[in-house]
Amino acid sequence: MRTVQKSSSGFNFIEVLIIVTIVAIALIPLINLFITSFRMNRAGYYYLQANLCAQDILQIINERKLQLFDNVPASLSSDSLNYKFSNTFSKYNPSAFISLSESDLPGLFQIDIIVNWIERGKKHSSTTHALIAENSSYLFSLGKK
Repeated sequence: MRTVQKSSSGFNFIEVLIIVTIVAIALIPLINLFITSFRMNRAGYYYLQANLCAQDILQIINERKLQLFDNVPASLSSDSLNYKFSNTFSKYNPSAFISLSESDLPGLFQIDIIVNWIERGKKHSSTTHALIAENSSYLFSLGKK
């Protein structure tokens, strides 16, 4: 009697189904990583835009220093400086609040700029602290909350 051997070339359906399942399970964390990376990149972009707005406001304050520092301490808004936010950032309903006060160091004024915006129904803010000298040069450090 002769035994007939079947040639087993290729994959059967069960093997293919198992491989596809394993690959799908392995890809889920990678997709989650991609989505998280995208969200963090977008959030970083908004904080960058807020800090750029704060730098623009610092420039306006530096140009109008003599007018603004006559009434220190003072609180201002971006509207009182006639500051217009960029078109890409203005759709997030941004606002800026500026606090001017005398610094503990002689000849320096402290400026705190808080830029607020709403993204996806959640309120965000970025705070910039700056020291401005009477000789119209300023030093600033950026921070976020």
